[in-house]
Amino acid sequence: MRSAWKWMLGGGIVAWTMATSHVSAAVLFYGGDVSKATFQGHAPNYESPANYFDRNYNAFTVPASQTWTVQGLFANIVVQDGESVGAITQGRFDIRQGMSAGNGGTVIASGTTSASAAFTGEMVIFDLYPVASLTASLPAALTLPAGDYWVAFTPFSQTQNRLLLASTERANSIGTSTGPSLRNSNFFDLNYDAGAAFAQSIGLNGTSVPEPATLTFIGGTAVLLLLRRPAGGRDQ
Repeated sequence: MRSAWKWMLGGGIVAWTMATSHVSAAVLFYGGDVSKATFQGHAPNYESPANYFDRNYNAFTVPASQTWTVQGLFANIVVQDGESVGAITQGRFDIRQGMSAGNGGTVIASGTTSASAAFTGEMVIFDLYPVASLTASLPAALTLPAGDYWVAFTPFSQTQNRLLLASTERANSIGTSTGPSLRNSNFFDLNYDAGAAFAQSIGLNGTSVPEPATLTFIGGTAVLLLLRRPAGGRDQ
């Protein structure tokens, strides 16, 4: 009888491990809070009506033995004179792997999605310009296995060079960034330039789960521990 209960309990633990291995939607990666420094690092970041663009790619890492399901993006942007955050209704997202200076790597997912922006109350650059929070949901959830990636998130602007992606000194950052930031601009003729990019206040949200091999190990170990019998013991 005891053996039957052990098998039932072991199976329940495996099922529980599978069912509760994920966490609710949360911040997976965040470059850090907005830097209060001067102009340095706050980089143009936009898609313009004239088909010019300025895109900043920030590196992030999905840790070993994890799989991320990315559901949305967010960034802190600096709004200069002549730009209305209320007019921001779309953003362009771009997630890649294998990037390096002068090399755009491989596109994992990119496209246009609905976006919105709202002022945060912060002021930067000698307290002259306000900061706004830019947010968007991906059109479809994106699954990312362990590895190194880069992300760019650019709002569609009504002007040119008036929206900046805020730089960060990584205060309150979440996750790991192992690669260089890269900037790609057809207005300034920058080809994934590492010298023109800084760490920036951008992030991803979604869910994270251990990879299948990890789940199998956890569940299997639990079953083995339950099935061990004390020396000299016997089932009732």
